[in-house]
Amino acid sequence: MSTATQTHEPATPPAAHDTWPGLLRAEWTKIRSVRSTVWSLVAFMVVAIGFSLIIALVLNTDWNKTGGDAHTRLHTDPTSVMYGAGLGLGQL
Repeated sequence: MSTATQTHEPATPPAAHDTWPGLLRAEWTKIRSVRSTVWSLVAFMVVAIGFSLIIALVLNTDWNKTGGDAHTRLHTDPTSVMYGAGLGLGQL
């Protein structure tokens, strides 16, 4: 019969990319080298800002036409609607 023995290898020091500057350098290399990253970021910005503007125009027109009562205006936060919907649709 043989007994199992465990071998312990010495701990290796962290590689250069395991540090924060190394991590940031690796991410920056990825952003610069992968074209889809830049295009995705640009598309997100266009869609998020575009939808926020469209929603702002619709809310502004709706409030100006209907007037809305004081209770509705008090409990409606158009900034939250624009921010949430614009970013949500942009991320989609």
